[in-house]
Amino acid sequence: DEDETLLPHMAQALGKIGDAEAVEPLIAMLRHDHKHQRARAAEALGRIGDLRAVEPLVAARNDVEASVRKAAGRALAELGWEGEIARPAAAEAARQRQAEEHLRKGINHSQKEHWRPAIEEFKKAVELRPDFAKAHQLLAMAYGAVMDRKSALKHYETLKKLNPTMAKQLANTPAFSLLLRGSTFIRM
Repeated sequence: DEDETLLPHMAQALGKIGDAEAVEPLIAMLRHDHKHQRARAAEALGRIGDLRAVEPLVAARNDVEASVRKAAGRALAELGWEGEIARPAAAEAARQRQAEEHLRKGINHSQKEHWRPAIEEFKKAVELRPDFAKAHQLLAMAYGAVMDRKSALKHYETLKKLNPTMAKQLANTPAFSLLLRGSTFIRM
């Protein structure tokens, strides 16, 4: 059927795009009936670099088809896994990419003044990289925009430790300087 012939191409396209939102559909494709779809899904997951794919790819290394096992092994290597052990540099690179993807999504939400989704994305970036100064800066600003002074100040204090220059620049913005002085209204 026509949909079946498109699946490998869709998996390849999703992998090239590199969007983390493609991870779940690609993981589901690892259970597809056709070996080519499973192999393409594994390859795409490796290109995306999202750590959620590790466990399903480890399982795919036991696939009945050698091509799927090889594709899953290559994908795991791209994610920083060798055998059952992560290679630290590659795993860190994958974490970095994921954190930057969450930061980008958060920025997109904040540009539309969708502060709650922005906060969630920035928090995910900080969970992946606690030392991500830009994410702490944007979290401080977003929390200020929703008038959560305590959370804004928490991330501002972290930012001061990570990047004093960036913290000073934030403190010098009119809206954030009001927050620092105790104002309950802030508009970014």
